[in-house]
Amino acid sequence: MSSDPVAPKGDGALVRPRVSPGAKRTHLRGFHGDTALKLRVDAPPVDGEANAAIERFLAEKTGVPPSDVRDGVGAERVREVLVPRPG
Repeated sequence: MSSDPVAPKGDGALVRPRVSPGAKRTHLRGFHGDTALKLRVDAPPVDGEANAAIERFLAEKTGVPPSDVRDGVGAERVREVLVPRPG
């Protein structure tokens, strides 16, 4: 399995974000080493609000509906988000 921050998977891409909740605005901050993207979200880490902000941000940037973005934890306990190919 690739440890790249963004890697092809099936009919989409697997994104590995390193998330900082509670920012003033949601934005991509750069890379976290060679294995993750730094993502800051404006939502607090309460009741799934930060997770929803991640899904909305990635959906907006990739052109897919937020409901199609799948957030989870990978085999090595690393946060992974699956973003399908727009279409």
